[in-house]
Amino acid sequence: ILPYNTAANASAVTHMHMIWSNHFDAGFDDISWFYQPLSHWPQNAGGSPFAYRVLQNYFSTYFPAAVARAAHFRSLNQTYAWMTQEWIINLYLDCEASGIVEWASPNPLDAPSPSAKPLLRCPNASATAAMRAAIMRGDIFFHAFPHNPSFGTLDLNLLRSGLREVKRTADALGIAHPTTLSLRDVPGLTRSIVPHLVDANVDFISLGSGGPQLGHPDIPGGSANTSLFTWRDARSGKSVLFAHDDGYGGGVHIAPNGHALYCAWNKDNSGPIEDPAAGVL
Repeated sequence: ILPYNTAANASAVTHMHMIWSNHFDAGFDDISWFYQPLSHWPQNAGGSPFAYRVLQNYFSTYFPAAVARAAHFRSLNQTYAWMTQEWIINLYLDCEASGIVEWASPNPLDAPSPSAKPLLRCPNASATAAMRAAIMRGDIFFHAFPHNPSFGTLDLNLLRSGLREVKRTADALGIAHPTTLSLRDVPGLTRSIVPHLVDANVDFISLGSGGPQLGHPDIPGGSANTSLFTWRDARSGKSVLFAHDDGYGGGVHIAPNGHALYCAWNKDNSGPIEDPAAGVL
């Protein structure tokens, strides 16, 4: 493990890379916990499967907001790009086949009935075309894994399939394969993942561990709020660059070549950070 001394390099920064994003949380959020009666349930019962309201906010509000913000900054000869999860984009572009419908009965394990009402309001053809164009321009992008897992719970097949899934989506959209893995609100990940990431051409990890101090990994610099280091797997000899934030983001990570990284993360399910100066939501 080779930590970088960020303080010593702060005056030498020549390029600052801003990553705009927010944490997606399907379950630990008041939006997904809000219960309502469904059409076939009595008034004192109810609920919604798959936390679909969270997804609907991304579909109806956050994606269009990110596209609009990028267009606004482009009109000022500036750039703006917002990162999200690949699986949400994939679902957006194939929403009609999502299968997210009302529960068949009070038992969510029951199979949906043929007449079950769809829950998501899917985008129309012009909206999906705008999304594809935004991704191809780089206005919206995704990282190297479909979602935000606890990697220590995955076996090798699940890990590899997730990495392949992102590459398939990138190929379908005609963009380069992502080479950075982003992970938020988990206490860390296992070193055994390193050679498999390298084999998949992923060479950088950005972790925003979030939560209380006991939920953070042991990293060079101990309890420092920001850290950038090389993480090497001793058995394989393979390594990745690793940036760690105690929260979702907020630390400035400075490399010896004058490049610095700042992860500008909004809170759970909040979409692009609102910038009053930009004039768009």
